[in-house]
Amino acid sequence: MFRKKKGPEAPPMPPQIGRYQIVEKIGSGGFGSVYRAQDPEGRQVAIKTCDIPDPDNRARALREATLSAKLHHPNVVGVIEMVHDGERPYIVQEFLSGSDLNLRMAEGEPIPLEQKIRILIDVAAGLAHAHGEGIVHRDIKPGNIRVLDEGGAKIMDFGIAKLQDGTTDITKTGVTLGSASYMSPEQVCGDPVDGRADIFSWGSLAYELLGGRRPFRHENLFRRLEMVVKEAPDPLSDLAPEVPAPLVEIVERAMRKNPSERFASALELRDALAAASETIGIRPGGPAEGSPVAAAKAKVLVVEDNESQASGLRDALEGEGYEVETAKDGVEALESLDRGAPPDLILLDLMMPRMDGWQFMEEWRRRPAKPRIPIVLLSGVGPIPDAPGVADFIRKPVNTGKLLDCVARYCRRRATPNPA
Repeated sequence: MFRKKKGPEAPPMPPQIGRYQIVEKIGSGGFGSVYRAQDPEGRQVAIKTCDIPDPDNRARALREATLSAKLHHPNVVGVIEMVHDGERPYIVQEFLSGSDLNLRMAEGEPIPLEQKIRILIDVAAGLAHAHGEGIVHRDIKPGNIRVLDEGGAKIMDFGIAKLQDGTTDITKTGVTLGSASYMSPEQVCGDPVDGRADIFSWGSLAYELLGGRRPFRHENLFRRLEMVVKEAPDPLSDLAPEVPAPLVEIVERAMRKNPSERFASALELRDALAAASETIGIRPGGPAEGSPVAAAKAKVLVVEDNESQASGLRDALEGEGYEVETAKDGVEALESLDRGAPPDLILLDLMMPRMDGWQFMEEWRRRPAKPRIPIVLLSGVGPIPDAPGVADFIRKPVNTGKLLDCVARYCRRRATPNPA
């Protein structure tokens, strides 16, 4: 009788990693554990450890940290830093509320269609950003999607991601990577992949979220992989006739075997989802029709020099129905305020090369008869206790839920007439 060989046991929970105090263990994965921790300022973070310190795992952890650090988007988990404590590397990420999508689907409580659409749009938006930075995720599945308490979603785990130019890929040509039930046909065959492989995986995830079961199911792994390459899943319209036809068509197109027949980009996919939502009369996650925010179509000025972060903020806000204008520094922000109707809110980065947030606020205060506009600071250094004229503060990396709650709060105040 053969006994399964035991792998190395995970080390006991450390009291501290680097400058972070460990609070509790919140999960474990194929090569490590995940802890909730806090920094000296009290900020909550999540720390992914590499418990098996062999060269391949170290390379994977380094790659995940390196590629994730290139991404700054509300629908992608934010990486704060990479820490080396002895032989083991640790990835410090933003701490996310909510639960993973696979657990959320297994709970048995129905997810409203509006929230399902929002999750799918958020994942498509996060992929569009990653692909724009040249990164293919290669492992889009429910277990790598975090559904936040406020209803939005973030993509996690870039451990097997790769740059589309082929660099930072530690696997050999022809090696299959990914999760069997969600990977694209080209991944199964070991062929080169681009962003369209993630679109196929998104389609498999969407099929399961909308239809209640995976598109390719078989106990035999090799048979399941053969189904991915050669066979079409049962029609989603038969499996879930209540799903609106425009959504069914999007999922079917995303899952076509030939990459050239899918959506050309995740951005095109996201836009198709938004258009389908309008067609079927659903605004996923946005303000209800007739609410002060929706009626006013509030305008937000985003002042941020990092193009990637500014794009992520724009995507999140426009996805909720806000009108967004961007400026790359304080100089452009002042020019924007001089030439057009004032915004309802200013999201202001503090650190910018030509005119930073502090200089902008000083110049803005000097303007005669300037309109009263709430200013929310964006910074990764910590709350700013002494900032006269500032309405609120949002820490980077930006949590989508906190961002939208904050923007809605101040824009609603501006949209509601003052009884006085």
